[in-house]
Amino acid sequence: MVAQNPLFRGSWTIKRFQATVINDVWPEVFFFTLVSVVVVLVSKLTDADLGISNALLTVLGTVLGLVISFRTSSAYERYQDGRKMWANIGIVSRNLAQMIWIHVPSDRSDKAGLKEQSVVEATIEKKTMINLIQAFAVSVKHFLRDEQGVFYKDLYPLICFLPRYANPNIPHEKLPLWHTHDGFEEPPAKLATEERSETPAGTPGVEEKSDGKSMQSWPKMSRGRRSRRSSFDPERALPRVESEQPLKPARNPPKTKVSDFIPLFRFFVWMRRKLLRRSRTEQETENRRKRLRKRGHGIDYVESNVPFEILLVLSNYSAYLMKYSLLQPALATGITNNITALQDTLAHLERICNTPLPFAYQAHLRMSLWLYLLFLPFQLYTPFGWITIPGTAFASFLLLGFLEIGQEIENPFNYDLNDLDLDHFCLSLQRELHEITAHHNPSPSEWVFTPGNQPFAPADRRGADELARLGHDYRHPDNKIPTSSTKANSYHGSQVLRIQPFPPSQLVAAVLHEKQIPFKYISVDLTKGEQRNPEYLAKQPFGQVPLIEDEGIFVYESRAICRYLEAKYPTQGTQLVPTELAKLALFERASFTEISHFDAHAFPIFAEAIVKKFQGGQPDQKKVDELVKALSTKLDIYDQILSNHKYLAGDEITLADLAHLPLGTILSSVGFDITQGRPNVARWFNELSSRDSWVKVKAGLQSTA
Repeated sequence: MVAQNPLFRGSWTIKRFQATVINDVWPEVFFFTLVSVVVVLVSKLTDADLGISNALLTVLGTVLGLVISFRTSSAYERYQDGRKMWANIGIVSRNLAQMIWIHVPSDRSDKAGLKEQSVVEATIEKKTMINLIQAFAVSVKHFLRDEQGVFYKDLYPLICFLPRYANPNIPHEKLPLWHTHDGFEEPPAKLATEERSETPAGTPGVEEKSDGKSMQSWPKMSRGRRSRRSSFDPERALPRVESEQPLKPARNPPKTKVSDFIPLFRFFVWMRRKLLRRSRTEQETENRRKRLRKRGHGIDYVESNVPFEILLVLSNYSAYLMKYSLLQPALATGITNNITALQDTLAHLERICNTPLPFAYQAHLRMSLWLYLLFLPFQLYTPFGWITIPGTAFASFLLLGFLEIGQEIENPFNYDLNDLDLDHFCLSLQRELHEITAHHNPSPSEWVFTPGNQPFAPADRRGADELARLGHDYRHPDNKIPTSSTKANSYHGSQVLRIQPFPPSQLVAAVLHEKQIPFKYISVDLTKGEQRNPEYLAKQPFGQVPLIEDEGIFVYESRAICRYLEAKYPTQGTQLVPTELAKLALFERASFTEISHFDAHAFPIFAEAIVKKFQGGQPDQKKVDELVKALSTKLDIYDQILSNHKYLAGDEITLADLAHLPLGTILSSVGFDITQGRPNVARWFNELSSRDSWVKVKAGLQSTA
């Protein structure tokens, strides 16, 4: 894509005109053009011929052009170095924030010697340190612009909580970070109180305008690249806190005066001040300091280096993390290296700001150029005549312009359109740090195994959830032969012994299908008393079903079998028991709810109405009705619970949900529908009943190994 011509992009404004070098060089161009006019008029209108030999014109012009080119190139190199250093700040800040947010643990219950912290407290700690990373970039911006102190609307809210005193018992010993600098006078107590009352902390939508510049000082257009609405106020994304000092705006450029466009007026301003013996005001002193810095003057040395103070806090935090083993050694090294990189970058930026070209070089180059341009019309008159006037004007504009451009971009950290957009860099970093901390670092299992993820597309367009249920028995959708021979390895000799349609055995079978565990089915005929054989009793002393045998391990009790299978195959098939503490608590609650409030009533109904009749007895209908009435009351509460969640333990299916399938299905055979009049229970139970695992169980129990 071809870049747009900057001369024809956007609208021309006074500020944009000021960004050119025309307003800086036109007095000199006018002077040398006037000299050429005098030379031509005197030579044309009088007998005097002011023309001289142009033998030195080519040689001196070439040498002077090379020197000016070197001057401009060295200045642009500093400009580029400044941009590289700010790119480094962005890269290192993002890396450091990611390491802190993702790799520093929030659960610290197992750390010996560490003060007990909740997950919320640990999260607050990490977010605070990431805010300090943002504060570092903002403080560097103010540091490079020679804006001293911390009392700025985009900086103070990020660091106001840091310690203020070296010794809390001696209130007058403030740390250097909080020293009051020039331009921040101590306000009267009454005034400070009034300012704080006008903008209460925590009030959203309040526009702070202590200097009348907060929102208005942010430009509607920056570099012609980004349009900003007039209501743009970046400080709204920052905390609102009280300050003992009036906060200056985030952007505080020097005011533009007529003398900035007509340099000759600066002499009259100076003369007026000298004649009236009037000293500069505070604002004039600050504006003058900023203009001097634009012309190569370095940063004033102050007692407090705010970016360095913030790095000290971050270094102390890294030492704290390493002391209590909250980081792996490799990550601890990474954090230390990134903090060191920020220190190096700060030193390089300070070098760019405080190391202008030597005065002797600049003075000699400018005087040499003036002498060259002064004698230029004398050398041009003989061969060019009247064209000497426009020729001198063009040469003056060309050479003086390049020289002024070198001086303009030598210090690229101020507010001109030719300077680097430090405010944009800080706002971009602020947005990116907010993106890093916008989520709670979920486990990949929470979003990988979803229908929308098709990792093997286009060869296999099935969702990750469906593929995961296949387990080791993965096969291409167009190929009925398994693609691996791991099926036998996943069997491990497991056996399920049961009688159909006994509910506990059905639950175990459903879990085996959900977990995609191959098994061998062996039927135990309860009517013939096979469960009382000595061989069987040696494995199941209570003579009940189901029972599984897995590599010499015998497990009975249906819920114990299901928990055993989930523990042995946690990542195979459907996860039925969560591992996260909060979700595990909800699962255990749902499990005991099923045992105490569903199975406690449903199984007696099954035993009285079905098993008793199967054994030749006569069911007690009155007892059945009482049990049904009690279960109905419990199911009404189920309906309320399921109005808030998709399943009993949240929005993910668990073993507690599947445990309702066998008895819930059988109860319909005695005339009791657990879903009738309960829309949430109906939605939940119908979804469970339609799962592939339960459909296979209802179709008949068959070995899969």
